[in-house]
Amino acid sequence: MAKITVLRVVSRAASFRRAGRQFTATPTDIPLTELTDKERQLIEDDPELVAFETEADAPEPVAEAKGNKPKK
Repeated sequence: MAKITVLRVVSRAASFRRAGRQFTATPTDIPLTELTDKERQLIEDDPELVAFETEADAPEPVAEAKGNKPKK
């Protein structure tokens, strides 16, 4: 399986919001391609969050189901 680089984030509090995202004690993996430099900096600099760069499995592409094609 292919790997991607993600920012893995865990909240020190039960729930915490930063950069338009909610974080909990359960690790959240955000592909680096989905973060602006400013969002990444806000997350990494926040003392309520623990964040580090790591590798994770790339998500499987979603196959289009038969019969669910959009109407033209």
